[in-house]
This record gives sequence, structure tokens and C-alpha cells, in this order.
Amino acid sequence: MADTDTPGTTELRLGTGSGIVTRRILNTPLRDALPSEIPIIDVADVYSEDVTKRKAVAEQVRAAAMNTGFFYAKNHGVSEDMIAHTYSTMLDFFHQDLDTKIKADSANTPDHMYGYRPPRSQILSRDEGVDVREAFFWHYDPPRDGESERTYPEYMKGRMTSDQFEDKFKEALVPGLRAALNDYSMHFTKLAHALTRTFALSLDLEEDYFHTAIRHPEVSLTANYYPPIAKPPTPSAASEVSIGSHTDFQFFTILSQDDVGGLQVITREGQWIRAPPIPGTVVVNNGDYMQRITNDKYISSVHRVHNWSGKERMSIPFFWGYALSEKLVVLENCVGEGEEKKYADIGCQEWVEWRMKDMMALNAEA
Repeated sequence: MADTDTPGTTELRLGTGSGIVTRRILNTPLRDALPSEIPIIDVADVYSEDVTKRKAVAEQVRAAAMNTGFFYAKNHGVSEDMIAHTYSTMLDFFHQDLDTKIKADSANTPDHMYGYRPPRSQILSRDEGVDVREAFFWHYDPPRDGESERTYPEYMKGRMTSDQFEDKFKEALVPGLRAALNDYSMHFTKLAHALTRTFALSLDLEEDYFHTAIRHPEVSLTANYYPPIAKPPTPSAASEVSIGSHTDFQFFTILSQDDVGGLQVITREGQWIRAPPIPGTVVVNNGDYMQRITNDKYISSVHRVHNWSGKERMSIPFFWGYALSEKLVVLENCVGEGEEKKYADIGCQEWVEWRMKDMMALNAEA
């Protein structure tokens, strides 16, 4: 992050859904998010048979999506015991020696869909440096999705399944890992389908508006392991980063996190705020797809992780998006009078490739 001639700010250059941008970030002390910035929303009624109750949740989601693009979801219906079991299983994996873990290197799987990435092997923000985190990737297994269609596009049919991954890399895996991650994925897929309907209502659309786009959803999760890093003396001082500043590619993300904390979000005003863990909640945030189709009405906010706690930390983001065979099209009701569409129609596969090229170009800058 480079100092500028503007007092009290630094520049952060990063790739986003709108391309490579430069953001001016306030050098103000880090603080916890206000309830008005990242609200707690009771989402129990997303499963209600009463559409009035479902719309009431959607109204709250709309307000959050137009502000920071983040909210805490409580009463989400996903078992806390299941989440805790998944964390315990993944910690068993991460606590193994590197020589064992690297045998499940994601570089040895098609498209890096499954497997392990060692520390300091990834970079999301050139200005902030290499990510200290370790990661374990897991992908969508269609048979475990109770709402998606049972006929799949050709590009999905040739993908590695979790069973095949386990068979190939079992030497590196701990007992129960595949079962735990598949169970986690299945439960969060159910919640994601419900929230997709909620987002549709929040945009004054029919609840099933996005059904076609997610009938073969592009879904993945990442178990992130963050060793502690040193806290810098001032907000503008150089620091290691657990995971660098970025926006999420997809429609939206559902994040579970342990009780350690470290997630930070940039507000519209350019200030870093903490999104501390709140027991019994998950964090939901808009992705780049969401910002694009809403013509920037809903924000895909920049976020990062700094684990300054002195303890190990884990989180598992669940990324939910359109099928790669679908198109991203700006919604007509998100183009106000006198406004124009900011984005042309584009296929999801083409958009992802463009986004990845942007990231590589940014990291290649001197």
C-alpha cells in the first residue's frame, strides 16, 4: 500500500468486478463495525410459508446489500455442531506436517478445485504482499444438492468428484475429511438456495427469478487456516497480511468463522472496519456478480483478514454463483430513470477468465 500526497490516506490498488481500481483508504484507527454498517438479520423466516414474512427479511437484506454489502445472518438453520465438527476435522488436517499436507496439493487436481495450498503460495493483493494463510479447496458435488437439476452441462460431467479426490490423495487426508466437507457443503447449499430467493425478493423480482442461473450452480468452499501475524504500529505501516484485500467473484458468499476474529471490510467512505465473530451467526456478503447485475446498486465490498490475535484462526467461506454456462445481464429494474447500464452482457465463463487475467496483470505490475 503506497502513501499518497493526500494527508490521512493511502492508496490501495486491486482487482475488482469493475476492473483494476485504485481506492483511497483512510488511515483511521481500526474499529468494530456499527450495527448500521453490518447488521444482524434474523433469517429464520426465509423458510416461512408466509410470503409477507419472507419479504420482511428481504427488505432488511436489501438495506444491507446497498450499504456495505455485508450482514450477519442468525437463525440460519445450519447446525452449529456440524460446523464445529468440520472445523475440528480441518484443524486435524492443518496440524499435520507440511510434507504430509502437500501430498494433497491442489496443483495436482483439475482446475485446482480440490486440495491444499501451502502458506505464502497465494497473493490476492499486490500492494499488501503474499498471503500468510494456508488453504484447502473443496468443490461442488451435484448429487448432494437437493434442489438442482439432475442433468448436468458437459463441462461439469468431466470434473473430479470428491470421491475421486479422496481415492487419489487419501495418504494426506485425515479420517472423515471428505464426509465433513460434503456435509458442510450440503447444508450451506440449502441455505444458499433460500437466500437466493430472498435476494430476488429484495430486488422486487419473483422469488424463482434466479432459478435458471443457479440450476447448475458454481459452488466452492475454502477452509482457511491463519497462523497469527504481528500487528503494525500504525494503520499505514507495512504489515504481513493473512489474506489480502479482494472482492469475491460470485453471486454471494456465506462465511463461517471461529471466535478469534480478523475479518476487515472497507466502508463506502474508505475506512477499514472489523467484522468480529458473533456466536450463532454466519456472515453473508455480496459478490461481484451481484454488483454487476444490479448496476452497482448492491455493493461487492473489499475485505481482507489480519490475524493479530496471537492465536490460530480458521474460517470457511462458501462461494455461491451462477453456472458458468449462464450470462451476467444487468437487471432492467436496477437501471433508474436517466441512468444507463454500466455493464454489457457477458457469459460467466468469459467474465471469470477476464477477472483472472486482471488479477495476473495487476500482480505483474512493477
